[in-house]
Amino acid sequence: MPALEIIFSVKDEAKKDATFSLFMPLGFSIADYLEAAIGIGEFIDFLVKGKIKSIAELCIVVDISSLTANVADVDADVEDIGAFQFTTGLSTLVALNIPCLDEAVVLPLTNELDQSNAIVASIIALMETGVSTTGGQILPCDIGEEDVSSTIYARERSRNSGKAQ
Repeated sequence: MPALEIIFSVKDEAKKDATFSLFMPLGFSIADYLEAAIGIGEFIDFLVKGKIKSIAELCIVVDISSLTANVADVDADVEDIGAFQFTTGLSTLVALNIPCLDEAVVLPLTNELDQSNAIVASIIALMETGVSTTGGQILPCDIGEEDVSSTIYARERSRNSGKAQ
C-alpha cells in the first residue's frame, strides 16, 4: 500500500521553482495530514532562504503564506540544496532535499550542515520523531510506510534546477 506524499514548492529570488516531498504513513485523517504539513512547513520555513509557495496533496492546497520567514531573500537560489539522508529500521534510504538552503547553517570549509544548529537539529528531530497532531504522532516514512529511524547525513549540495534562465 503506498504512503501519502506531502509536496512542498519553493521559489527563489530569480523566480525559479523547485519541489521536494516527504512520504507519510496512511491511516490518519485529512485534518491530521494538513496539520502535519503545516508543522513540517514551519520547520522548513526557517531553513530556506526562498519562498515556500505551497503545500499540496490530495488536491488540497494548504495556505502557509503567513509563515514568518516566507519571503525570498535577495540571494535565495533553488539550486542551493539542503540534502538530508535518512534510513528506516529496514535500512531503506529516505532522502529529503530542500531547495533555497540558507548557507548560514553550513559548517565553514565543508559541505556539512551544522547538526548542532537549532534549525538543522529541528528538521532532523522532526524526521526521526515525527510531527504531533490531534490524531497522534505522524512520522515521515518510506514509500512502504516504514518509519524514518535515523540520520545518515545532512549536507549542502548544489543542483541545476533544469529551468532555462
